[in-house]
Amino acid sequence: MPSPRSRLFDLLIALSVSGLALAELGIGRSPVMVGIGVVMGGALFWRRTRPVATACAVAALGCTQVVLSLSNYDGTVTYLAPCLYDVGVLIAVHAVTKYAARFWQVMAAGVGGVIAAVLASLPAWDGWWRQALMLGAFAVAVWAVGLNARTGRLYAQGLEERAAVLEREQRHLAEAAAAGERARIAREMHDVIAHALAGMIAQVDGAAYAIDGDPAGARKALTAAGDAGRTALAELQGLVGVLREPPEADPHPPHRRPLGSDRVGELADWARGVGLDTTVRVSGDLAGLPVGVALAVHRIVQEALTNVLKHAGPGTRVDIDVARAHGETRIEITDHGRAIREAGPGGHGLAGMRERVAVYGGVFEAGPLPVGWRVLATIPDAP
Repeated sequence: MPSPRSRLFDLLIALSVSGLALAELGIGRSPVMVGIGVVMGGALFWRRTRPVATACAVAALGCTQVVLSLSNYDGTVTYLAPCLYDVGVLIAVHAVTKYAARFWQVMAAGVGGVIAAVLASLPAWDGWWRQALMLGAFAVAVWAVGLNARTGRLYAQGLEERAAVLEREQRHLAEAAAAGERARIAREMHDVIAHALAGMIAQVDGAAYAIDGDPAGARKALTAAGDAGRTALAELQGLVGVLREPPEADPHPPHRRPLGSDRVGELADWARGVGLDTTVRVSGDLAGLPVGVALAVHRIVQEALTNVLKHAGPGTRVDIDVARAHGETRIEITDHGRAIREAGPGGHGLAGMRERVAVYGGVFEAGPLPVGWRVLATIPDAP
């Protein structure tokens, strides 16, 4: 659909050609010839939206002009009198070449050539060969200008379409990135909150059980539950801080400790504090792990211990084995409690661990043993 600015330009062209026709009155042109020019100018207003129809109308008016110029109304041939408004014919040829389909471009060139040949052959047109060359040169020039304008217009349309496609792709990528970020946030929050709540529930249940017979033990359990809550709050605050950091922020800020045997030991201490009989074995340089891999290892151990507490309960024996060698880290958590693990409808535990491992091209397995359950993950240092 042409813009208002384009329609205004078309109107100016139509008025200009019609004005040239009216100017013919000053040199003695007949009113009929002037009327043809005015109508021709008006037809050019639709040259952009109806180029073929406009060209046909202009061609018909031009042929009428030629017939009237050659005839003296009594059948005698006089002379061919071109008019100022005949520039409208060239404008119509330009419009067909620029806005119409390729078939009509070829037709415009062919019909223009035929008309030029016919006019040049008329005996009333003195010096026909010079005028034929001039007319042909004008027609070729206008046709070439129109073809060039059409090529530029199609190129601009192609650029606009490609820009629109790129914009859609960028929007889809942004939506996918946002969805992935939401999933990552949900996974992190699940791991932090589920781990903390499982420990707090175990500690509070133990305190409720021991409050009458062992007040000191109950007080210790409640203190541990409070510590677990504060630790979870600190982790959530750290998570929010990560989300607020700009993309160019330092990926290894000094206030975040790298994963090492002490961090795995802290998880084992937490497990012992909530009643799990935990043994831990760490080998290799965990402190040298890439940050993302280190976080994945930490969360897998954390989530596996949380699952043992939720599904097997306090008193279950758990073995933690974390080993880094040959460019990969192997994490194995085995418990000797109940083998059944039933995931809730919105569970993120095993799925979250599997996703973490898949991000780095690792291998994840989780399943029952004859007695208990095993989680096994292998994560390469580099995907």
